[in-house]
Amino acid sequence: MPVDLGVCSSFGAAGPLKTALGLLSITALIVGPERPVLDASLRPPAEPALFGPGWRETVIARNHHYMKAIAFEDVSVTDDQGASYVLRTREKAGFPVSMVRPTRTAVDLVLELEPLPPPGRAWFELSSPAGSPIRLLAADRSEPRVGAAVPLPGTAAERDLSLLAMTLIEGELRRQAGVEEQCAWALARAAEAARSGELAATSELPGQLAALSAALTADRVLAADRPDGLPPGWSGMIAAARRSDGPPLQLDIAAALPVVNDTAVQVDTLISQPGSWRVYLRASPAWLRRGHDPPSFRPVMTVHAEDDRGGSYLAGPAGERHHYPIGAAGQDAVEVVIKLWPRLDPLARALTLTFEGPSEQVTLDVAW
Repeated sequence: MPVDLGVCSSFGAAGPLKTALGLLSITALIVGPERPVLDASLRPPAEPALFGPGWRETVIARNHHYMKAIAFEDVSVTDDQGASYVLRTREKAGFPVSMVRPTRTAVDLVLELEPLPPPGRAWFELSSPAGSPIRLLAADRSEPRVGAAVPLPGTAAERDLSLLAMTLIEGELRRQAGVEEQCAWALARAAEAARSGELAATSELPGQLAALSAALTADRVLAADRPDGLPPGWSGMIAAARRSDGPPLQLDIAAALPVVNDTAVQVDTLISQPGSWRVYLRASPAWLRRGHDPPSFRPVMTVHAEDDRGGSYLAGPAGERHHYPIGAAGQDAVEVVIKLWPRLDPLARALTLTFEGPSEQVTLDVAW
């Protein structure tokens, strides 16, 4: 049975706000039952304050990330009912910090509003004396359809080789190095599965993996090609790998999935951007669990998607955010953001998201 984690609302579709610290861009404001969170990025001015006297003293190197206390003291926030809010950095271990990943032009931030807004707000407006105000509008609501939890399709070997194929394609989408070694490993695993009888003699997967490896290691521009011998979903992802014409789309989904392998998931919001798209969800008790061989954190589910035009999509590593107690027993839930590639097809009008656990899967259909 689904577990009720409460309903989230999202707001977005605004341009950047000029502040004393630089241009602040809001990807989304997610207002949940516990606290409102803003995904944002900050582009410093021409003389980057990130490396100037005002920033250097407050930057802390920790675990190869930069955590920084940033105060947007010149930014005021109001809503359509006239209420006022304070924009703050997220608190972690009692110290106000934001996870900041410096690039040449911008840093990513996680911000919060205080206090928690009441339900039913239509918009939020951010303003600063340095520039024109921006307004975050309430997202459209979808009417999703949730499937039942069912056993995973295919055999273990088929799922293993399909996962290897998705790993290879993900490396291409994210422009990772070492594709030759990864392809060699995938082909060796396919040959072993065929020799051992794990795969049926009629399986097309070994040939498809060989065609995929040839396409990924060829000395040509993959973005313009649809390699032969591949399932349409695979070749479509490769063809769309370098495109950045994704539609501007923000949908509130509010769908509670059936419990899969002891994990409850509520899918809250989908946001499409030019180069990729994201799904915001909450999971209980957790989304990332520690593995021991090798030591690492692994998601409790894998996520992939297919649109109504036959296009396929892969999810990258998921980022856990704030943990908080829910329910009478104090059970923990966690906010999760999943980024999917390639960009969403501008002509698509519906998606099927599939959440796979170790032995079961559940689908979620969303249309717009």
